[in-house]
Amino acid sequence: MSGLVYGSETPWVEAILFSEGAAQVTTVEYHPIQSSYSKLHTMHPHDLAKKFAGQQLGKYDFAVSYSSLEHAGLGRLFWFFATVRLCIVLKMAA
Repeated sequence: MSGLVYGSETPWVEAILFSEGAAQVTTVEYHPIQSSYSKLHTMHPHDLAKKFAGQQLGKYDFAVSYSSLEHAGLGRLFWFFATVRLCIVLKMAA
C-alpha cells in the first residue's frame, strides 16, 4: 500500500504507517524533511497543487493528516473553502 501524509514536521505518523505495512509514503510538508529512507518521499504543498492541476498526481491507497488541516484554514470564515478544497484533493488522491 502507498499513502499520502499531509503535514508532518516530525515523521512519527510515517513511522507508524511503515510499521503497519505501508510500502511507500509521500509526505506533503512546507518544511524540508531530510530522510535517507528510500520508501519515504516528500513533496511541497505547491508541488501537490501543480500535480493535481496538471492531473499528474498519482493515486494513493490512503491519506492521513493529523493536526494540519485546521492550520490550512478550517474554522476560519474566509479560509474555510481553502480547507474544503484541500480535503477534496486528498480524497481524490486516495
